[in-house]
Amino acid sequence: MKHYLELHIRAAVQSLGQLTQKRLASMATIIVIAIALALPSAFYLLVQNLSKVSEGLGDSTRLTVFLDTAVDQPQAKKLAKKISRNDDVSDVTIISKQQGLEELKQYSGFADTIKALQDNPLPIVLQVQPVKTIDSPEKLDTLMSKLRTLSGVDIVQLDLMLVKRLRALMSIGKKLATILGILFCFAVIFIVGNTIRLELQTRHDELEITKLMGATNHFVRRPFLYTGAWLGLFGSLIACLIVAGMYLAIYSPTEALSGLYESTFQLQFLTMSDVGMIILTGLLAGVLGAWISATRHLRQIDMIE
Repeated sequence: MKHYLELHIRAAVQSLGQLTQKRLASMATIIVIAIALALPSAFYLLVQNLSKVSEGLGDSTRLTVFLDTAVDQPQAKKLAKKISRNDDVSDVTIISKQQGLEELKQYSGFADTIKALQDNPLPIVLQVQPVKTIDSPEKLDTLMSKLRTLSGVDIVQLDLMLVKRLRALMSIGKKLATILGILFCFAVIFIVGNTIRLELQTRHDELEITKLMGATNHFVRRPFLYTGAWLGLFGSLIACLIVAGMYLAIYSPTEALSGLYESTFQLQFLTMSDVGMIILTGLLAGVLGAWISATRHLRQIDMIE
């Protein structure tokens, strides 16, 4: 076992030495691998943050209940208390006719026209905040149906289509991130395999002599597997640095934008498990690419028993 471990350590050190001797070519390959891994990782991070935004939108969704114009303030308070006793409702806010008119003057741009009105035509509005367990458009639709049956309620409004579209887009985005990850993983396998193939062709005579001296196929292939592992490892580490750089570049503008909308949203970075997955993917893709290339080359020169 000790001798077997020494062989692996020697192969790992030898393959690392080969990479350092060809710094320019090795660095070019590592950078290409890093870009191939960074692109789907960055897209995955984008989708994850957009999902947080859509979840936050779902948490802050309010049902707007427009009462009949004949309903006065005391009746509206009684109705608000009745709605608040519903298990699916966490809070009810009353917007009086005067408050509604003031908001309309402030945001509509027709303040002078509104001042000319003799009577306030607006109804009393109830803003109903669902509980956090109401986390899907279907549940919200059910709550809306209950509210519509109440006496004195005219219209219950919520842009369910917006919520549904956001959830659908996030679902598509996650699937697309997975597909891109798989495609770029194959790209890494191809890149490493092509690099190892060129190295095998360069050392073709050396490999033949080594085989004639009694070396096994595993012994011949082992240094190239470690070369692929080093390429994948360094490429994945640089990919994480690239994603981190992109994250830092947009962090401040995102925080500023979130502040303008008075949102508590904070841009999230990759978790430790995500970083570990990127490194593991790069490592395995490098080893697999090297193994495929080395095995094919050994078969072509009839060195495999």
